[in-house]
Formats: sequence, structure tokens, C-alpha cells
Amino acid sequence: MPYLILSDRHAEFDRVELFDEVVTIGRSPECAVQVRDAMLSRQHCRLEPREDGHWVLVDLDSRNGTLLMEDGTPRRISRHLLGDGDVVSIGRSRVCFRDGPFVAAAPEDLERRSRIARPADPHEALAGTVSGFVLEQDMEEDSRISGFPIPNPHRADPRSPAALNATAPRALGTKQRPTLHRSVASVPETRPAPVDHLDPSQALIEKPALDWSEPPAQRSLVQDLQYVAVLTAIFAAVALFLVSICVISIGW
Repeated sequence: MPYLILSDRHAEFDRVELFDEVVTIGRSPECAVQVRDAMLSRQHCRLEPREDGHWVLVDLDSRNGTLLMEDGTPRRISRHLLGDGDVVSIGRSRVCFRDGPFVAAAPEDLERRSRIARPADPHEALAGTVSGFVLEQDMEEDSRISGFPIPNPHRADPRSPAALNATAPRALGTKQRPTLHRSVASVPETRPAPVDHLDPSQALIEKPALDWSEPPAQRSLVQDLQYVAVLTAIFAAVALFLVSICVISIGW
């Protein structure tokens, strides 16, 4: 009967014999073959037997995809007819399909497998169910498999709005978030100078002095009288002009 050889980047960790039934591989405990790999989907791929004795691997719309290794080069697949020796990469694990009698693992591999307990996802690792687990990350390997470039972050510009807002004073009574210590040139905090140390001329410009020599009500009355006098003079001039025209027309 054909079987699968499951391995990670270091060594083999399991072997599964295949029978005439569908086998699902994924991170979920409901899968027939559970692989504790944080990069796997809960139901990652499925192996289906055919009537002619061959097996077909089907990707179950996994997040990181199922990759077939061809001469060391990964190729994403959705459905593939498996042959003896085909190696499929799923997450950080690899599955090798062997079409022949089942061969048990070596005793040293079984001993190593009994000592290793891998968490199913980061939440299980943080919960403390597995002691001494370290989530390794090989950015070069991930970039080669996924095709995405390796991130190359740059330093933040100290003149950017985000850096200036981080150093700006906050209002009293507001809850402040803890600041992260980064290797970025700090921007000096600018605070307004006290009023006592301002230049007298600058203070006069900002706050012009008010003239309190006359009460506001008295100044308003004087302005009203001036407007009335101007209007009276205008009306008198217009009336004198009209009377003059009348006298001249009657005389003629």
C-alpha cells in the first residue's frame, strides 16, 4: 500500500499508510492526518484514491497554497496526479508520496518523534501547552516559495507627521499610550515661552492696549451727534438748492 513521509526542515517526523479512502491533511484535529504547522490551513489538502490505483492530491483553497517541488523549484498546484517520489510542500512541512509497500521509520526517528511535540498554531504555543517551542522563520525560504520579496523596512523620517505627533504634548487627563523606543533621531519638544519673558513690543502687538480715557457710552453719543450734524447740513444744502431754483424760475 502507498504511504506518506511527513518531514519538516530538519528531519522526518511521521509516516502515514494510505488505504482506499479519502485522506485529509491539515492543522485541524478533525483531519485524518493532522500536521501541527502554523502555516497550514485547518483543512489544507486532500488525497483521493482512483479506481486504477493512483492517487490524486487536491488543494482545498488553502491560504498558503500547495506547492509541488520539481527539481527544487516549487510550483503551485490545485490538483495533481501523484507519482512515486513526488514531494509536496505545505506550509513549513513536506509530504513525500511513496507508491510501494509500507516501510516503517528507523528506530532513531521514532525516538525523536516521541520527544517532539509541535503546537498546532501560535495560540497553542503561547498558552504554554508545549514547553520550549520556538517558532522559527526563514524569510529567504518563505520568499523563495511564495514569490514575495523580503521586507526591507526603513527608518522613519523624524520630520514626518507621525514622528511629530509622537513628541507633541498631550492634553491633561487623557490616557497616554506607552512610547516605543526606536533608533530614530528624536525631535526636540517645542513649548511656548512664558508670558513674563516675552519682549514688551511683542506683547503690545499681540495684546494692544485699550483706550479707557472716555467711557464707551459717551464715545457712542459723540459719534451719533456727528452723524446727525452731517445729515442736517446735507439736507439744508439740498433745500437751499431747490429754493434757489424755484426763485429763479418764477423770476423768469
